[in-house]
Amino acid sequence: MPADWSYSLAWFLDLYGSATEAGRLDGALAECATHMIALGTGEGEAAAPVEVTLPLLSNPV
Repeated sequence: MPADWSYSLAWFLDLYGSATEAGRLDGALAECATHMIALGTGEGEAAAPVEVTLPLLSNPV
């Protein structure tokens, strides 16, 4: 899959992915975050690694 498809993959997995695909979603979100930070540096290089954390819903309403 091309590198610029991480946004589409993250969107799709967020909407339709199952709990077993949480690892793939986390990876896609990390790629998106890294790419966005790289765009902000102006040189295309990320200043620091990115850690993506997702909130867990313990009691959905």
